[in-house]
Amino acid sequence: MMLSIDTQTAESLPKVVGVIGSPAQVFEQLQQLVPINLELLNIAEHLIETDVILTCDGLIGVIDGNIGLAPNLITCWQQAADYDIPRTVLAVNTVNGRADFDEAIALSELVLCEDITMRYYPIENDEQTKYVGVLDVLRNEILQPGQPPVPADDEHRTLTIGEHEELVELLVHADVSDAAIDESIDNSSIFLKHTSGLPISLPRLQDIWSEAQLVTVYPFDNQVSNQIISKWLSGIKPTWLPTITDGDETRSVAHITEPVGIGVVNGIARLWNYSAATDLEISSKNNEQVQIGSQATSKFVLFDSRIQVEDTIRPINTSYLVTSPRI
Repeated sequence: MMLSIDTQTAESLPKVVGVIGSPAQVFEQLQQLVPINLELLNIAEHLIETDVILTCDGLIGVIDGNIGLAPNLITCWQQAADYDIPRTVLAVNTVNGRADFDEAIALSELVLCEDITMRYYPIENDEQTKYVGVLDVLRNEILQPGQPPVPADDEHRTLTIGEHEELVELLVHADVSDAAIDESIDNSSIFLKHTSGLPISLPRLQDIWSEAQLVTVYPFDNQVSNQIISKWLSGIKPTWLPTITDGDETRSVAHITEPVGIGVVNGIARLWNYSAATDLEISSKNNEQVQIGSQATSKFVLFDSRIQVEDTIRPINTSYLVTSPRI
């Protein structure tokens, strides 16, 4: 069962984004970018084959220019794609690695069986082999860590004019349904403006980029994409929302103020409204209860070897039953 909630309530709920194939150092860097109501879950190899992917609100895959993609990533990536889970790819070690950034894009498309939409390309330093920023081909701007955006020079614009036009074309079509295109229903649509050669609102194209959940590859060496990735993480919406049954009453987890949770994989539970001051228990399917202490690594994830899939986490002396949503 899935219960509807308003947008404002949904955006305030905790979110969990799974990360697959990330070296420890990269994962630590990512953790510095997350908003306050989001937790990154480093999905180890032995968890990839479980349904833990479907309990995430977003997914990040990491491709390494030296070693490629993590084993089994293709399986869980397709699973995430089937359920429209927002996802993106980070490319690391593409400056001095065996594969450069362009090859990382090609490998991502090949292995993940995904159409990759590119917007950001790394800019290298002419004197040193490192990335110093990224080029936003939609806005024709250069983004550098800790500095405001600056307009791209003529050389960069010329080199990426094809990518810019391709991206605009894709965003225009993403904004209008096939029926609207065929019937020309809205004379003010950006599709008709585009086909008529009229200028299109750049802010609207940016909104479409966010709304369409297009998959792209971000260069992550030298932290050149930190600001962009942080914005992507902030835009993730909570979508995996269990239901809570208490006697004859059933509510969404969004409407519960007490700490509750559910086992998403053996040893790991997702949490809502966690409070270290509240004594919790694990309630299994056969109605056995085990008291647990404060073992949450954050307010959103609980690690305990006694947790089994679909176990309910709840305050002691309550009768809450937490049930996974039907996706």
